[in-house]
Amino acid sequence: MDIKKNKTRGIFVLSVLIILCLCVASIISYFMPNKSVEAIADLSDATNIGELLLNDYTTRADKMVFNGSNLELLYKQLTGTATYDKVVELSENTLNSDNFRTNNDGKDITVTINGLVWNATFLSRNRDEDPIVTLWLANSNQLPSAYRTSNWNDYSNSTNGAYPANMYGTSKIRAVTLNNGGKYATSVSAMSTDEVEQDPNSPFAKYTMDGVDGSLTAFIDVPSNVVWQESEESKSYNAYQYNFNNDAYSTTPVGNMYSNIEYSKKTNYDAWKSDKIWLPSMAETGWIGSSVRGMWKTEANQRGNDNGSDTSHANTWLRSATSSGYSNIETLLSKDSASSKIVSSIFAVRPAFHLNLRKAEEASNAIAVPPETLESIYDTNAIDLISEEWYTEELKTYANLDSIEYFKVGQDPATETGTTVTEIKKAGVYKVKFSIKDPTLHLWKGGGGAKTLTYTVKQKSLGVNFNADANPPTAIPTGLCSSESNNLQDTILRIRYTDGKGYDAFVPPTGIAVYTAKVEINPTVSENYVL
Repeated sequence: MDIKKNKTRGIFVLSVLIILCLCVASIISYFMPNKSVEAIADLSDATNIGELLLNDYTTRADKMVFNGSNLELLYKQLTGTATYDKVVELSENTLNSDNFRTNNDGKDITVTINGLVWNATFLSRNRDEDPIVTLWLANSNQLPSAYRTSNWNDYSNSTNGAYPANMYGTSKIRAVTLNNGGKYATSVSAMSTDEVEQDPNSPFAKYTMDGVDGSLTAFIDVPSNVVWQESEESKSYNAYQYNFNNDAYSTTPVGNMYSNIEYSKKTNYDAWKSDKIWLPSMAETGWIGSSVRGMWKTEANQRGNDNGSDTSHANTWLRSATSSGYSNIETLLSKDSASSKIVSSIFAVRPAFHLNLRKAEEASNAIAVPPETLESIYDTNAIDLISEEWYTEELKTYANLDSIEYFKVGQDPATETGTTVTEIKKAGVYKVKFSIKDPTLHLWKGGGGAKTLTYTVKQKSLGVNFNADANPPTAIPTGLCSSESNNLQDTILRIRYTDGKGYDAFVPPTGIAVYTAKVEINPTVSENYVL
């Protein structure tokens, strides 16, 4: 966007160059107006969810990592509903920061992970169809002072060599500052000889290193597993006609580059696609106003940075290369705009990463709640709750089955008192109560105290072979459970005789009259069957 001035000897040539630069500046100003309102990261206008990690996650015997209560709060702020299932559903079509603000009375979502505050910017899915939320460091001032700022690269030659100074895949900032490791370019024609040794003392170590205590890398998706980062184009999301090198990791040219400079075919252009954390792009963040807010639909307070008292370095590095040359990178200003800066400059470091919500959910200390209602049909066997699919290992391990209260057929569980039993077998209604063994370690998904499962065993339906021509009439049941057929075949049914004039008995009548014979279940024999 900024055209680098070249030195000239002639006054006339210099004058023409100055005029040309002014024209370019006017064009840039048209596309990238600079508001006067400060946009330094204002977390008072955010939801400020607490720490997502459990305080003791590095020492817990159960290996659980995430605070289930705060994770559900994140779900609610992302989607309007505090359930993982809703996150899965809505992530299919993606949600951006505008959607989040709609769910939260106009506020942005911030969440703390390992003591660092991150902006939740985008909800989508990875290539495995897992929901992921993209998190962007809210400001650099929260980092240790030695890590808040950095140059982008050590060399700043404006030369189109094998490794241009502003090509992100070979930049020093991604390998060293962000602690991703690997190699980086030391000049436009050479890469570092040795692999960068990752720093276990870096504030980003837990995000980038597998072997450190408390590593979070298992819960982070790299860009190569995210489809939209492969081919993102700034012009698709911003009211600006050009794209930027480094935005997409695809090695297929996307075109529409200012000055037609494109790096996608260069060696190691896409090296950053395997990084756990990375700098955002112009396509993702945008840079100003209402029509240039990127695919994440960011606002000024998200794009602005608080670098503490170091206001001279308040600009935020992006990965997007200034496409008019080989040595400048786009930065977000503390005010609502952007500016092209040479890579040797010192500016704020604010990486982003993709948190895999399926993996976080599975490592949460919130235990799945038993179903509210279940039912089956009587078959003489006791119900083995523990073997049912919903009775997870976590439920077996971290919850108690406190009691089973039985209400026989005909009782009203809402108004009557049942009988305490040890198994679910006979027809009727059972109230099964569960509780968390240690509420200091675990909780129910959705919160709350003891949970009750209402389990109904329905009576098994019988058929009848009724012979009214026999004397007396006979009724033989069909459909009895095989283990009870011998015992109940002759006793479970009875025939009721009535004449409408007072005769009502189970004994065959002897008087002369018109009688009605009705087959019934004998409840004194069994209440587990119904006709």
